[in-house]
Amino acid sequence: MPDEVGYEKPKIAEVSIENINENKVKQYDARKRLLEESILGMIPEGHPVVFISYSWDSPEHKVWVAKFADDLTSKGIYVLFDDYLDSGTTLPMFMEYGIERSDKVLIIGTPKYKV
Repeated sequence: MPDEVGYEKPKIAEVSIENINENKVKQYDARKRLLEESILGMIPEGHPVVFISYSWDSPEHKVWVAKFADDLTSKGIYVLFDDYLDSGTTLPMFMEYGIERSDKVLIIGTPKYKV
């Protein structure tokens, strides 16, 4: 369809720009999935995913949260919990991807915990 001046925009250029953009989006999505998988592990399909955020108030509290995470895992829930991290994984990236990917976020604190 001609514009105000009477020129028609070439359709081939539009398609190739759309294809380039679509390919860039696909590449970005694939890289993001690989990075997410390298940080969060291979999350099985069909399992609920829970991210646990907790206060590091005491060793006893940390042990309690770890047992709770293990109990959830034994019930078929995929738990994202920092104690399960491989060394070298950055906590901020784990938290960002974990919260984004999880179905539920559990925040566990104690009376000592202050925001």
